[in-house]
Amino acid sequence: MAELNTQLKELQQAIQTLLKQYQRLQKENAVLKEEIKAKDLLLLNKNESMEQLHQKLEASRLGLASFADADKQYLQKRINAYLSDIEKCIAALNL
Repeated sequence: MAELNTQLKELQQAIQTLLKQYQRLQKENAVLKEEIKAKDLLLLNKNESMEQLHQKLEASRLGLASFADADKQYLQKRINAYLSDIEKCIAALNL
């Protein structure tokens, strides 16, 4: 009978230890989930910032200041050709 009581007390202590460990792990898990949310938000903000910078880079690459003279002349000819085509279309619509 005494041996049974001893085993019962040891079992209760083991259960108490497991419950404390479970509660500690639950708290740690909650903290880690909050950290993940914060990191995800930071990552999202960084990705948006990176995309904006990428768009600015592309826009600056397309800027006329970065073109060589030959490229500028070619682009000017293409623009003039498009404008001429647009004017022809407008004239045809007015008939």
